[in-house]
This record gives sequence, structure tokens and C-alpha cells, in this order.
Amino acid sequence: MESSNNGSLAPRDVQQYVWGYFELHANQRMSVLKFFITLAAFMATGMFAAFERDFALVGFVLGGLLSFTSFIFHKLDRRTQFLIKHSECALQRLERDLLDDDRLQLFAFEERSTIDAQRERHGVRFWNRHLTYGQCLRWLFWLFGLIGLIGLIAPAASFLDTQWPWEDKMCTSAVQEYVAR
Repeated sequence: MESSNNGSLAPRDVQQYVWGYFELHANQRMSVLKFFITLAAFMATGMFAAFERDFALVGFVLGGLLSFTSFIFHKLDRRTQFLIKHSECALQRLERDLLDDDRLQLFAFEERSTIDAQRERHGVRFWNRHLTYGQCLRWLFWLFGLIGLIGLIAPAASFLDTQWPWEDKMCTSAVQEYVAR
């Protein structure tokens, strides 16, 4: 890296430094997402397979782990998103300082375009809305978290499998006799 006479970095070196920071955290976000999807898919598959084979306790544990894992990865993604936004702000500053044409300032233009698209499509049907990458990931984390909650609730329902008074054969026959009269 070159430095100018006053001890600061040359613009090209600053650009490489900021881009490297952005690239590091963007790649980290993608790696974490891939790992989450793989892990969550295996957990959900194992949970449903356990229920299918009447291993309710295993399904219960996997459901709890899936919900907890979804929460942890959601928090990891939020942290990584913060670091990426931080580097995007630095890149926008560099664009403003180095580029005169607004149309060439890609990071600033993309942010304005996203905000405009969200405002334009606000109130329309869900599937037609403009969602950010982060919003889509939050939906994914919530979906797997809810699947995990199903895994926590389903075994409880099977453990509470009691015979209700109206299911008693004697009671049912008494009701049938009464109705037949």
C-alpha cells in the first residue's frame, strides 16, 4: 500500500482496503447462510423422520435444536449485515469522493433504487413486494424456527394422548341410544 506525504493512504489503496472489508463480510454471510440451510435441512429431515418412526423424544430434541439454531443464525446474520452496511457506507463515501457522475455511484444508486422500489410496492400483495436480501433471509430463519416449534409441540400432543369422556365406548353407546329414541 502506498501512502501520500501526509501519512494517509492513496485513494486506490483506500478503495482496495474498503472493498476487501466488504468482500470479506459478504462472503462470510453467504458461507454462514449455506451452512445454516444445510444444517437446518438435515435437522428438519431428521425431526420428521423421527416422528414417522415414533421416536417422539428425538423429534422433540431436533425441533428444539432447529428453533434455537434458527435464532442463533438469525443473530449471526444481523451482525454480518451490520458489518456489510458499514462497509457499504464507506464505499458510498468513496464513490462520492471519486466519481462525479451519480449514475456511476453504484452503491448509492442501488440503495436509493431499493428504497424507491419498496415505497412503490408498499401495500401490494406479498408476492409482488420488493424485499431486500436481509428480509428474505429473516423469512427463511423464521420459517425454519417455526418448523422447529412444530417439532416441539407435536410430541407434546402425542404425550397428552388421553381418552376424552366422549370417546369412551360406554359413553358413546349411551349417546347413540339417547339419539335413537
